[in-house]
Amino acid sequence: MPGGTARLAAALLLAAAPCFAAGPDKALSRVLEAIEEEVEAVLVLFDRVDREPHLFADLQRRLDALEALMRETRERRAT
Repeated sequence: MPGGTARLAAALLLAAAPCFAAGPDKALSRVLEAIEEEVEAVLVLFDRVDREPHLFADLQRRLDALEALMRETRERRAT
């Protein structure tokens, strides 16, 4: 996993960890919530990059991490 993807995956696992005791549905719900929060942060960055172009590298890193996570998820489903 590239560094950004590894960090994102670790963050998602940490976000879901307290929920595992409550069951897989709760853990999945927390992971999905964390993904939604990351997507929201990316959307905010899109708006900020117009005003603050120096943030483009951070936006690109976050987009790459989300894309890699989606690609890995699709690949795992296919096998």
